Amino acid sequence: MENQFKKNDLIEMSIKDLIKKKKNTSFAAGILIAVLIVLFGITLFKTINKGFTPLLLIPFGLLPILIMMFDQIKAINKELKK
Repeated sequence: MENQFKKNDLIEMSIKDLIKKKKNTSFAAGILIAVLIVLFGITLFKTINKGFTPLLLIPFGLLPILIMMFDQIKAINKELKK
């Protein structure tokens, strides 16, 4: 149901606003990817040196946010093609 509201919001936005939203979402997704890679690397290093640490689960816990961002970018691209 929430996805339907987002689609309606995208339909009502101007092309300029859609492009701006896509640019901002892409930038935020890129930053999140970089942070997740660094966090995963650090926690993997700590795990190898000192044994298992629960911090290793945090990057995997944040992956759904990244997936939602890519879904939003996909929906914006679809709306821009209309």
